Amino acid sequence: MTIYLPFEILAAIFEKVDNVRDIWHLRTANRAFCAAATPIAFRNLSVITTKRSAQNLGRLFDVPDIADHVRQVTFHDTDPDRRGIAIFPEGLRWQLVKSDITSAVRKLASSFSRVHQLPRLETINLTFYPRYGNRRHTNQQDRSSLTLQSSILRALSSSFNVRVPNLTTLSLHNLRILDLSPLESPPFQTVLTTLRHFELSPICDPPGQFAVDDSWAHFWGTLCSRMLAPMQHSLTELTLHNDADVNALSGVSFAALCFPSLCVLSLKMLVFEPSEGAQNFILRHATTLVRLELLKCKLPTDPIIFFIPYPSLFLSLRVDTWECIWDCFAAKLTALLSLRVDESHDEWGSEFRYGLQDISILANRDPYAFARREMADAAALRRLHMTVAARSDEVHGAEGCT
Repeated sequence: MTIYLPFEILAAIFEKVDNVRDIWHLRTANRAFCAAATPIAFRNLSVITTKRSAQNLGRLFDVPDIADHVRQVTFHDTDPDRRGIAIFPEGLRWQLVKSDITSAVRKLASSFSRVHQLPRLETINLTFYPRYGNRRHTNQQDRSSLTLQSSILRALSSSFNVRVPNLTTLSLHNLRILDLSPLESPPFQTVLTTLRHFELSPICDPPGQFAVDDSWAHFWGTLCSRMLAPMQHSLTELTLHNDADVNALSGVSFAALCFPSLCVLSLKMLVFEPSEGAQNFILRHATTLVRLELLKCKLPTDPIIFFIPYPSLFLSLRVDTWECIWDCFAAKLTALLSLRVDESHDEWGSEFRYGLQDISILANRDPYAFARREMADAAALRRLHMTVAARSDEVHGAEGCT
């Protein structure tokens, strides 16, 4: 006698299967398994920069029973791992895919131009290759990388023009800052209004160095704000990461931005200059911000802060130190339950929290001044961590009692 498990139990079992390929195999066993496994097997679609992968994605759009279940589409360029780190050097990467890349770009653009056929789509994650710069004219690798990004973004904008999806999550990693006009198009701007989670990680050209040019200034000074503004009523999680210091010269400004529901904020390589308004931006979300990440962020300042004997004098001189900022956060970020601070390091491995123009003045005037400032900043950061940890323990303890 054959005993059949209820559909709900089958679906619950399949939810626990980690490898999606195993679920694909289960679909072939019988009709019941197929019905239970299909929504799980095709919930997340992943595609890479190969012709075959792009073709397979397009074929899935033609199967209504599959398209109806797709919630997430993820694109990874051929070689980056899941963190967006390059696995192969650029030259080797190009040799591996050069015979396939042109056709793959066309197929990828064709597939992404049809995402409006996915009625339940909620998430789009795009991770482009992390090693190429923003140059249009130097070599075939750079042109290919820019063409790939531009083709996918234009295809998405075209699809959004047919039907605007109800996206809740959008991730754009290793974004080159040239030819981003699709992000400014009305269909794309409409999609941004429903986002709850947004991640943006542009790459500098060349990586790790900062040079202000028209495209860089337009990206941070105009496009970034233009993208963030439509999300202000819905966004709960925001990630802005960069691979080079972003300071006031870039034109970035948080002054006009406020997200009433923002719970999670992650900033990387941002220089906390007064004109940017980053510190005040964080404080504007003091009652909602639950998790804060500051990764390799710096504070521009005058060397005078290393010679002021009393912290109370900082306010009268209108200069900031990390000590003042950490103590301010400890007092005012009353909802914060999780804090991660990853500070920059110099070539000797010590923390380098300030963007000083000429650090040699410290050694000439007082060789111990920098060490004293580091100790005071580190102590304030420890106090902030202790405050957050105590609040987290209190909240989690109260939840355990209910």
